[in-house]
Amino acid sequence: MNIQNDQVQTNESFVEENETRYQDYFDQFEQSVIKKKLKIVLIKNKEVQLMTLDGEIVRYDILSKYCNENPEIPFNLEQLTHLQWEGKYKDLKKFGKWTATWKNDIYLMQGMKQGQWKELFKNYYDKAQIYEVGEYINNLRTGIWSVIYENKLIGGGLYNEQGQKSGQWIDLCDYFQFYLPQSQWMQKQRQSVFRINLNDKQKKQFLGVKRYMTKKVERMENGLSYVIILEETQIIYCGEYKNGRKYGIWDILHQRYSNRPFQLIGFGTYNVSGLKNGKWVEQSENFQRMIIFLKKCINIFLIAILSGFGSYDEQGLKNGIWLELSDNYWKFKREVTYYGKYQKDKKIGKWEISFKNCNNPFEMIGGGLYSDSGVKNGYWIEKYESFWSWNEVIYQGLFQNGKQIGRWDLQFRSSIKNDGGGTYDDQNLKNGSWVDQFERFYMNQGYKVLYCHGKKIGLMQEISQCNYQESLKIEQKIFD
Repeated sequence: MNIQNDQVQTNESFVEENETRYQDYFDQFEQSVIKKKLKIVLIKNKEVQLMTLDGEIVRYDILSKYCNENPEIPFNLEQLTHLQWEGKYKDLKKFGKWTATWKNDIYLMQGMKQGQWKELFKNYYDKAQIYEVGEYINNLRTGIWSVIYENKLIGGGLYNEQGQKSGQWIDLCDYFQFYLPQSQWMQKQRQSVFRINLNDKQKKQFLGVKRYMTKKVERMENGLSYVIILEETQIIYCGEYKNGRKYGIWDILHQRYSNRPFQLIGFGTYNVSGLKNGKWVEQSENFQRMIIFLKKCINIFLIAILSGFGSYDEQGLKNGIWLELSDNYWKFKREVTYYGKYQKDKKIGKWEISFKNCNNPFEMIGGGLYSDSGVKNGYWIEKYESFWSWNEVIYQGLFQNGKQIGRWDLQFRSSIKNDGGGTYDDQNLKNGSWVDQFERFYMNQGYKVLYCHGKKIGLMQEISQCNYQESLKIEQKIFD
């Protein structure tokens, strides 16, 4: 981050913000990218806090009084932990040489974004050590920029004098990981990829999820016409830029394995304003091991994702009953769904959380109530963010106007006793003594820790609850 621990004075260019967005990290155990939410809060123009939705501050930085630029927030969780920037300011702007450190490795960046630069890829982390290399003139990228992995060219294109992408480009998806051989980029055949005509039996299997959805599908002009199957995150986009905007036909290509050619999984057209226009086929946000199919209806889009469904109104807002997949839905391992009602894109009323373990039927594991304004209220049972078939951790407690309050208990779903938990303060931050679960919670392991308004302090004690009996201390760690 471009932030230093200096004495801070109020800077009018900063405003108090509260942003919630997804961050990504690579799960070594499952060899896949996991999406989780972080809340980004800028407090009184002085401090940036990044916290999980369960009330833990994972990073906080003091804004420098020497800079009037908005802070740069790292893209993924590994960057939050391991990426630090150090350098000097001049005239309230970054100046001279800046140094990036990654797990104590040092990367030097020259100049006030003048001349040759080597920058970290947006999703840079241990499994995606990718760089963007090219030239800056007066803080604008210019000329040819290359995307490099292990000294090999895997993407890039040309910037014009205005710092805008121009002409043919190969872009990487934000979550790109692993090296993909350059020679395979152009091995794509539109006629042999993903388009599968569904027979009547297959349509019944897909459309028979709910009776009332079948009626909507029967009104579609041509019915469902294709299926897209995606795995992993080796996705690139090929197309043309004009005046810094995507223009014309763009192809979406996917490579399942590094020794296989890319296949076309989607495509569509951008208009002269850089906006998507007409019919598009594109990957779902939940792109890991997932099947999606869609077709345009009269005034609405029906989107079905495996056993998920719902409808949009003419303004593109979600309305009525929806069955949605969790953000990290993964067949056989992380099959979690949400069922409830939308009103103009806001969740309202009762919502249910269900889970399917392997070949067993779905069963309800949690849920609660949303107010008319779309915020959680009252008693809720939530799934832990890293919930999956070997990590069936839920937590339960009270919401008040969308904020967790009071004591929340964590529990392994098959256990008859609480396995963890603690208390929230009035700012929705963890406070006091807690028993937390590891991100890779496995076989009922967790740790005891003391929080001070969202920040871990003091001694961390790892525990293991064998056969749901006494907690055994197996290790101790100290937080900085």
